Amino acid sequence: MKVLEFLNNNSGIAILVAGISTLCSLIALIISLSYNVRTQNQYKKSLEPQLSMRLDKINGMLYLKVQNTGRTAAENVKISVESIENNGANDLKLDDLFSQEHEMYPNETIQAIVAVSGENASTGFLYPKIRIGVLYRIYGTKTKVHYTRTITFSKVYDTNVIADVNIDLKNLEDSLRTTARAIVRTANYLDGKHVASYDEIEVFSEKSLQSDICSAIESTKKRK
Repeated sequence: MKVLEFLNNNSGIAILVAGISTLCSLIALIISLSYNVRTQNQYKKSLEPQLSMRLDKINGMLYLKVQNTGRTAAENVKISVESIENNGANDLKLDDLFSQEHEMYPNETIQAIVAVSGENASTGFLYPKIRIGVLYRIYGTKTKVHYTRTITFSKVYDTNVIADVNIDLKNLEDSLRTTARAIVRTANYLDGKHVASYDEIEVFSEKSLQSDICSAIESTKKRK
């Protein structure tokens, strides 16, 4: 009762409500600031370099393909291939590219030989895997990223090969028409017909090479 009397006599209810309101506002402000900081950190994280890697086989050689799929550059990139497994009797045969440091901007790709494929008729299909170490620095910062991972070869090919074969279809069409007219002229000469190259009719020849040869032989015999 004394508490109620105190609140009533000193406008305590209004003070209590104001205090609770202030506390709620403070809590909401802290949550909002925390959410903004976390969102900003996630956004910065999404801009960082992301090195995607794939193990390919081309003409009997195993290649490691590395691409920066992130949105910022990676500096002092060093790829260390440590070991290889499931590649028959063939060990690592590293390209000099792995002994150097590189700068990789967004969408840039490097590719180098890691080993000769050990797959042959006696081993059957092999799925080699390599263990690598990755070290690079995020562009414009002093932050370094270092990790190790395993990459396994996959026989699923998803790369589209695009080539400019430079075929002039107009010249090809003209060549086909010229060839067709020459064939029709030869056929008309042999059969004694009068058919144009654009005609789409079925013509049955009254003669054949066999009948002409037989006729020639018979004529020769009669002359003798």
